[in-house]
Amino acid sequence: MNDYAIQLYIELDYIQPKIWRRFVIEDGLNFERLHRAIQGVMGWENRHLYLFQFEDGTIVQKNEDNRGGRFDPRIPVYKSPTNNYVFSFLKVPGTTFQYIYDFGDHWVHTLKVESVTPVELDQILPVCLEGERACPPEDCGSVPGYEQILQALKQPQRKQNQALLDWLDKDFDPESFQLDKINKRLSRMRSRTD
Repeated sequence: MNDYAIQLYIELDYIQPKIWRRFVIEDGLNFERLHRAIQGVMGWENRHLYLFQFEDGTIVQKNEDNRGGRFDPRIPVYKSPTNNYVFSFLKVPGTTFQYIYDFGDHWVHTLKVESVTPVELDQILPVCLEGERACPPEDCGSVPGYEQILQALKQPQRKQNQALLDWLDKDFDPESFQLDKINKRLSRMRSRTD
């Protein structure tokens, strides 16, 4: 396909202040490649399983136990992210869906299709347009664990925070959003998949 550019807004649920991104993908991506684009724009490290949840179905990786994905068993499951393409699901602006990453930490992201426009001749996709704040570190214990990290960063002198701060990457800044770095990650993704 690759006829249309789909602009998406993604927000990590249950965290304040918001962690969000606005990015554009081409309509010919399968959901595995959309997953990789989300990993790139959010800053995740692609270490865990994921699923996409729509009102009328779920797209989930094939594995021995999909029950960890916490999806509604009454909703049909489309098990192949590589055989389902975004143009079949994301044609209409206003469409919302969820992306769940890491079934242990259960990071829930809400996405919304903001626009669908013809691809411009010189447009390079995927591309991140804007966003705010860094995503939480991998394997930090979901929202409660991330909140502990934020508290430890505010009070580094407290003895009980030292082990957590020692575990944390020294360069981690929850307020950091580096658009250039994100788009470099996306350009590496393009070179591996094209």
